[in-house]
Amino acid sequence: MIGGFLKNKTAAYLFLFLSLIEVYALLIQKDIKTLFVFIFTCVITSYYYKDMSIILICGLVLSNIYKTFSYTEGFVNDGPSDNV
Repeated sequence: MIGGFLKNKTAAYLFLFLSLIEVYALLIQKDIKTLFVFIFTCVITSYYYKDMSIILICGLVLSNIYKTFSYTEGFVNDGPSDNV
């Protein structure tokens, strides 16, 4: 069932559309490191698989995992403050 879905032409276009949205969002956010992870993952995956759906799924999954684990949130203290 899944093998047939990944060979589907409509599914390939769906993953292409999702990948283009992801690349556009990364460019807007200026998250170049995650963009390089996406591109690097797709290039490496293309050496082992010829199916474009699998290549794009691997790129999307690994770049989003990287983005999730590299995300930091918190207060940045720039130095002493004289606000009283």
